[in-house]
Amino acid sequence: LITHIDGDPDRPIISGAVYNEQNTTVVNNTNVTENVLSTPGGNQIILDDTQGSQFIRINTVSQTNKINLDGTGGSEKITIQNPKNKLELDGDDRITIKCDNESSLIRLGKAGGGSSASGKVTDTDGIWIGTTKDLNELVGGDKNIQIAGKENKKVEGASAWTITGRSAEYKYSDWFSFKAAASVATSIGATAVAQIGIEAKIAYAASASVTRGDGFAATWGKMYKFDKSSSVSLGLKDRKLVTLKDSDIESKLGNVNISSLVGQVHIKATQKIILECGASKIEIGPSGIKITSGAGAAGSRTTLGPSMTQIKGSSINIQSRGPLTAKGTPGGQYK
Repeated sequence: LITHIDGDPDRPIISGAVYNEQNTTVVNNTNVTENVLSTPGGNQIILDDTQGSQFIRINTVSQTNKINLDGTGGSEKITIQNPKNKLELDGDDRITIKCDNESSLIRLGKAGGGSSASGKVTDTDGIWIGTTKDLNELVGGDKNIQIAGKENKKVEGASAWTITGRSAEYKYSDWFSFKAAASVATSIGATAVAQIGIEAKIAYAASASVTRGDGFAATWGKMYKFDKSSSVSLGLKDRKLVTLKDSDIESKLGNVNISSLVGQVHIKATQKIILECGASKIEIGPSGIKITSGAGAAGSRTTLGPSMTQIKGSSINIQSRGPLTAKGTPGGQYK
């Protein structure tokens, strides 16, 4: 055993003994494989030669900073540690970095070596990064990522994607593509579902167009529906609203207003146009116009035809503030 008084190398203490089985030493030496070099300030270098579990440990005072070189067969490990951070190089194909009392963790290699930061993401072989704080990346040049499998991402808070350049493109095989440059184009190959909880707005500066392939359908709750089916089809072309089969415009909650702020309103039909309100209605057909006011015996009817005009009612009152002329040919019949 060699040591120094007060750590002074010029004041060594040297002692020795030869083992005697009849007169064994009175000194209790339980760590016969361990050698310790200590300084008066509390720093240590510990060397342990235990067969199969040799290690070297370097400690500062009160073991606030430690370096462990563990040579245990099959579980060799190098550990560098201070009160808040730890670096582990595991002989079992794993490197682990723990920061700030394990609130952040980076693990490369085999799964394991988890911490409090790894509660919500599956720990598998490869690279694992977890933190209970923020994660920030800064790339000065290009960033290229290639994923051979699938990508799973879950955002529990808000998500913002900002591009300060002049173009962006997102493409999924031939099924979906989104590209923004001078113009914005979105194409969907099969079925697309967009679910909006409160409100949706689409604004355009100059023009907007929707091109359908096999069909286009837009449905709002139970109130409004534009649908391509066996009974109704809706097409928009050249500022015209064209229905290919029977169709209805119906308001279940309020009024329906049709107005032209500049020109005229033109309603055209090949068979008949009917304007109806309660028991009164106006029917316009190729052969004439029939006006019905009220229902039953108290109602009246006026028919305007190309060859005959008829007026029928329970009481007919004709008044004129000026001259009134009635002219016709006797023998006509009212129908």
